[in-house]
Amino acid sequence: MSHERIGNTPSIPSTDIINKNDTEASKEETGVDHQGREIKRLDVSRQPLDTDTKPAETDLRDRAISTDRFRGFRDNKTTRKTRTAVDNAITQLQQQETVKDIATTLDNLTAVQREALSQKEETPVHCRKMLNRRVIADKLSKSIAKYPEGLFRKNTSISQLNAALNVMDTSAIPDDLVNNPLSCGNLFKKAMSKDKTLTISSFKSVMATKKGITKVDTAALKTKLASLTEKITPDQKDAISINLSVIKNAFYFAPATDESEGKQLVTKDDLLDIFTDSLFIFPPVKKTSIEKMNAQINSQKEAGRALLKAILEITTDNAGLGPRS
Repeated sequence: MSHERIGNTPSIPSTDIINKNDTEASKEETGVDHQGREIKRLDVSRQPLDTDTKPAETDLRDRAISTDRFRGFRDNKTTRKTRTAVDNAITQLQQQETVKDIATTLDNLTAVQREALSQKEETPVHCRKMLNRRVIADKLSKSIAKYPEGLFRKNTSISQLNAALNVMDTSAIPDDLVNNPLSCGNLFKKAMSKDKTLTISSFKSVMATKKGITKVDTAALKTKLASLTEKITPDQKDAISINLSVIKNAFYFAPATDESEGKQLVTKDDLLDIFTDSLFIFPPVKKTSIEKMNAQINSQKEAGRALLKAILEITTDNAGLGPRS
């Protein structure tokens, strides 16, 4: 609703421009408001001016109403776009069988669209596992920077996690779990442990340990990774790609050291410890004295941390993930 001024008088609501010289007007004229409804223009020659009118507040209120209507229109448009994208994805996935084709379809969706797809009963069962990997990664990408105190360190209900893990291959992840950052973080670690295929002993040729410190030849590591990924299944390769993208994202936001006062932030070294156990398969420790067994365990973990850090340095950002909303 617009506001016009007559001379130096306060502005009054009107839907037409009132001629300043038209003080002799005696008949009512019609116009339309911002919604297209017919209204009668005020006859200024008969009606007194309302000195209490607050045109600025009225204008702000009308603008707020218009903004809300625009947001509603935009939200409806976004919802329609998501619905269309999900329906198209279902049609494509029903006809796709290879991991490469399924991954391409899933990665071309936004995070919102992938979540909507996961809630659809029509989503093909053979795509569920790959889809759930991405839904978890999408959720964690939004939580990693917000929960530096222990997103991957704090434990949640084991029974709930095991129940979700058992159905991840065939159905959607329960909303209360995937939308809980801590539970989602724990589910990610458990799923990664279940899917892990990289044996630490396979990388002996690219690592050298001296005085308890392991160094990795990154050039040789690239060649070794390329060789190993050729020997694993496409689904295992997809899992490694998604898992490394999440770990790399977490590693990026984690502080190098914990300089907080009592918050106990998870540092980069802490994350290396956490994810090394979930990502790599370690050989069994030889039974000997407790001291020697502990030394073996510590040596393996040191090698795992160095290897994971080197892998993160040579992998690309968000490997395997599609657009995010």
